[in-house]
Amino acid sequence: MIELLDLTAGYGSHEVLHGISACMVCGKLISVIGPNGCGKSTLFKTVPGILKKMHGEILLDGTPTEQYHTDALAQRIAYLAQIHRTPDMTVGELVLHGRFPHLHFPRRYSARDREIAHEAMVRMGIDLYADKPVSSLSGGMRQCVYLAMAQAQDTDHILLDEPTTYLDIANRLSLMQQLRSLAREGKCVAAVMHDLPLALTYSDEIWVMRDGRIEAIGTPRQIADSGIIEAVFGVSVGCDGGNYFYRLQGI
Repeated sequence: MIELLDLTAGYGSHEVLHGISACMVCGKLISVIGPNGCGKSTLFKTVPGILKKMHGEILLDGTPTEQYHTDALAQRIAYLAQIHRTPDMTVGELVLHGRFPHLHFPRRYSARDREIAHEAMVRMGIDLYADKPVSSLSGGMRQCVYLAMAQAQDTDHILLDEPTTYLDIANRLSLMQQLRSLAREGKCVAAVMHDLPLALTYSDEIWVMRDGRIEAIGTPRQIADSGIIEAVFGVSVGCDGGNYFYRLQGI
């Protein structure tokens, strides 16, 4: 479990997150939603230590994250950024790179490392592209490669910043099903999401952010019924058989 206690963070002297307190619990798929610029990406960078916190605590199973060595923390928390550079390597090499935090001197990949990476590629449907350069793939396929790399890291906690970027509708649905499956296997999966119906349909818990603060936390039903979606986004949502959809106000 990751506990955020009165967490404040930002860039230089500019504070973006203001007193965030919440828990990321294993076995749940959590979607973090909110308007552009509200601090979602800043939050996801701060939790694994990519961005240093200003104040507050981040506890991993009760221990402050700053007490973990960098490799030890990377063995527990995987983070996939919103924007990636395209490396000069093959798909298989990039996915295998997810195993790096688990390597010991002399930093050589074992047969088990390669097996885990292959399983991640199969899960994402990209195993047939293992020998292809990442640069030769479409944006959607590249996103699948990075998602496979995050899964190959084999951590208890997976933080994904807009994981459905570049994916078509069918692959978005497939990805959300996979993320929910990972949560059912006991992992904590948290994702920044802009597709509200997709987030509400597949998640166990929704965090609504605005202006650097968490405005509400609850189940999809609680959030949909609370009126917070309308207040924050200016749209309403409906539900039919567990599947959510937009209802634009005034239409």
